[in-house]
Amino acid sequence: MQPDRVTLRRFPIFADLTPEELDQIAERLETIELAPGEELFAEGDPGQSCYFLHLGRISVERATTPGQYEMLAKLDAPTVIGEMAFLRNAPRSARVVAIFPSVLWEMQGSDLDALASSGSAAAYKVMRWIAGSLSDRLADTNNRLIEIYAQPYKSIMELKERLRHLTPGFVSVGMDEVDDLE
Repeated sequence: MQPDRVTLRRFPIFADLTPEELDQIAERLETIELAPGEELFAEGDPGQSCYFLHLGRISVERATTPGQYEMLAKLDAPTVIGEMAFLRNAPRSARVVAIFPSVLWEMQGSDLDALASSGSAAAYKVMRWIAGSLSDRLADTNNRLIEIYAQPYKSIMELKERLRHLTPGFVSVGMDEVDDLE
C-alpha cells in the first residue's frame, strides 16, 4: 500500500508540501505492516529512519526492569514515529509495538539526505517540522519539570503510585517520611 498525495496530506508533517514534493517523499517510502504485539523497533536500535503511521495504533514503551516495560504513550494514525533518533542518527530511546494491526511508511535518513542534496525544499520542510515538533515536546517537558519542582509532595505521591503498579512487592514509603520532604 504505497502512499498517495491525498493520504500523505493527512499528516501535519506534510501539510506545507507541494504536490511535486509529496511525490518526491512518496516514492522514497517503504511500507511496513505490523500485527498486534509485533515490535517496530527496540530501545537502543539504530535510529536511521522514521516512520509515518498510516493505519492502526502503536505503543511507545521504555524498559523499567529486564523484560518489563512502561507505556509512555499510545499513538494513533496519522502520526510520525522515531523522529528524535532519526534526526540525531542516534539509538532509539524507546521501543514501539503495535497494539492493533498497523500500516506504516518508513523513510530512511539517507533518502532525506538525498532529497536535501538535490536541493528539494521537501527535505527542508520535513526537517523544520520535526525540529518544531521536538521543540514543542521539550517545552512540555520543561513545564512538567517546573510542576514537579513546584509541588514536590504531589509529585512524590504520583511516583509512589506508579511504583506500586510497576514494582512487585513495593515497600510503601510512610507518610511521615513523605511529610518530612515538604
